[in-house]
This record gives sequence, structure tokens and C-alpha cells, in this order.
Amino acid sequence: MVRRNISTVLVAAAVIVILLVAFVLALALDKVPELTQDLIVILFVTTLAVFVVGRLVAWRDARRWLAGQDWLYSGTHKG
Repeated sequence: MVRRNISTVLVAAAVIVILLVAFVLALALDKVPELTQDLIVILFVTTLAVFVVGRLVAWRDARRWLAGQDWLYSGTHKG
């Protein structure tokens, strides 16, 4: 069974409520095409940022272990 973290559920619920409110307001003001365009741009930028930040974190983590790997595979350590 998958255990759910309550904070994840609360954040997802808040995002859904915000999107529903935005959709209702866009319908009332006849601005649905603008809302759709904005949501597509926000989704694209968020996805791009997550992947870029993820790659930067992975790169930094890999660099952090380079000195230890060099020491381990150099054969100069005792063990």
C-alpha cells in the first residue's frame, strides 16, 4: 500500500481549488483562452525549472564525490 504524506495531499487540494477558482473567474469574464495560454506557459516554465534544477543538483552531487572516488581508486589508502 502506498502511504500518502498529508502535506502533499493538502498542496494538491490547494492547487486544485485555485485552478477551479481561476476557471470560474475566467468563465465569468470570458477570458478562458487567456487562462489556457497562461496555464500552458506556467506548466512549461515549471517543468523546465524542475529539470534544470534537478540536473544542477545532480551535477553538484557528482562533483562532490569526485575527490573521494579519486582517493578510493588511487590505491594510496589503507584498507
